[in-house]
Amino acid sequence: METESTEEKIRARAYELWEKDGSPAGQADRYWEEARASLEADLLAAATSPRVAAGSTALPNVPHEGKAASKEST
Repeated sequence: METESTEEKIRARAYELWEKDGSPAGQADRYWEEARASLEADLLAAATSPRVAAGSTALPNVPHEGKAASKEST
């Protein structure tokens, strides 16, 4: 089974947040950054859990290139 890439996870979270807020137009960049930060916070929280092995937890800074925006137009 394939795991989701970081970009796919950010895109899915951004879309969830965007829908939750009523699907406002023109906010793709805001939701992309909010999703990226949220996922990074989740990883950092998991890293402080005694169940997670030590290692890098920061998400790479995946640039938004209109990926979340493409779902906004549907």
